[in-house]
Amino acid sequence: PRPLSARDIAPSRTLILTDRNGTGLALGRSIETSGGTTIQTAQTVKAPDWRTLLENSQADHVVHLWSLDGIDVDIEESFQREIFRAQALLKTTLSMPPEHRPALWFVTSGACQVGDEGSDPAQAPLWGWARTASNEFPGLLGGVIDVDPRDDGETQAQQIWDEIRCGGGDQVARRAGQRYVCRLARAKVPKTECSITVKPDGLYLISGGLGVLGRRIALHLARHRAGGVILVSRRADPDSLDEDAGKIVRAIEAEGTAVHLVAADVTDERRLRMAIDGIEAQTGQQIQGVVHAAGTLDATPLADLDEDGLHAALHAKAHGAWILHRLFDGRRLDLFALFSSASSVL
Repeated sequence: PRPLSARDIAPSRTLILTDRNGTGLALGRSIETSGGTTIQTAQTVKAPDWRTLLENSQADHVVHLWSLDGIDVDIEESFQREIFRAQALLKTTLSMPPEHRPALWFVTSGACQVGDEGSDPAQAPLWGWARTASNEFPGLLGGVIDVDPRDDGETQAQQIWDEIRCGGGDQVARRAGQRYVCRLARAKVPKTECSITVKPDGLYLISGGLGVLGRRIALHLARHRAGGVILVSRRADPDSLDEDAGKIVRAIEAEGTAVHLVAADVTDERRLRMAIDGIEAQTGQQIQGVVHAAGTLDATPLADLDEDGLHAALHAKAHGAWILHRLFDGRRLDLFALFSSASSVL
């Protein structure tokens, strides 16, 4: 990463959407010590009136720290709430005259995977949203910062303040005093055979199994002699398959692979659990791999996306992935693959 080079002038007014752990208070002290002014507002159950908040604060920077409060409800409700509020903040900012729009900063803790460490699934979706927002509205986001969850509030505040002073414009993670940034680099793929062996006595579950991706994956598994594929789709009723779905089912069966259709939403945990238990008991085979290919196809720009559109995208992709994780947590699988959008990295 580039070396940090602090500006001589602090932001004149900064609105801090403060957390409960003290990072926001410490950040406010750092900004005010440098000659700036801060306005602090804590997270509430009810979404704030963003326009009133922005207009009254007259801030030139908004620092979103609410994600640092962690999960206090169901994980889906938690990350959905964070993204809904971030989206509302973005849309309100875009509705303001360009010369009055503040730079938006989003801060998480442990949301990014750095090295071999894990990441926080409740905060990670905000990064995907923020990356997309940065691509669609260059210059509007000051930056996205993932602080080290092992650091105290004072240290995290100093890291955030360093980024604001130096102009941001980056996706940054801090770990053990080191600064990491996101960069695309050409990968060197080793010329070795895939270590995953498709098992002729194994079952493979595919969510979105009758979609474009799901069909191709199912046929690929069949051609590698999978014992059976479980195609999960809301359109998987055997009595009402469309022509294309019927063709792919017949093509899979022609390879000698059994097809099990499950007409269900991938987020219907009870229905999926019953179907999995029933198919495994009936066949005497175990699920060896899971592929999450379910999702919604919607090219609506963020500026035009409403809560219903956001909910539909998060429900199928993010909540569906969480349900599959819970269903197979503790089981030994050869494969657990998740498909996602590339819009946040391209």
